[in-house]
Amino acid sequence: MIEGLWTVEFRTSIGGVGFGTVIFEKDGRVAGGDAGYYYMGSYTLDQDKITGEVRVQRHNPREVSVFGPLEHGDLKISGTIQGSSMTVSGQLTQNPGVEIMIKATKEESF
Repeated sequence: MIEGLWTVEFRTSIGGVGFGTVIFEKDGRVAGGDAGYYYMGSYTLDQDKITGEVRVQRHNPREVSVFGPLEHGDLKISGTIQGSSMTVSGQLTQNPGVEIMIKATKEESF
C-alpha cells in the first residue's frame, strides 16, 4: 500500500514551505530529498497510521530548510494514510517548538 514514490509538500509553524520526493520501501525504510536536503529513515504502519523517524541532512549549502538554518536534524513524524494521500506532522528533536506538517501524494507504486 505505501511502497512507492511520493511527492511531498512541507509547511512549518514558523512559515517555511518546501517540496520534495520520498520513497517508501517495503522493509520500513524511507529515503528522499529536495534541492537542499536529503532524508533517510524508517517508518512503521498500523492499519492507516504511520509513525517514523527521519534524519534530515543538508547537501546544498545555498538552500535553507523549512526549519530555518539547519545542517542536520532528526524528525519524528506521525499521521494517517488515505489511499494515495498522506497527512503527517512532526517535530525536530533539536527544535521541538516548531511543528512540521507534510502532505504527500503517491505518484508511483513498486
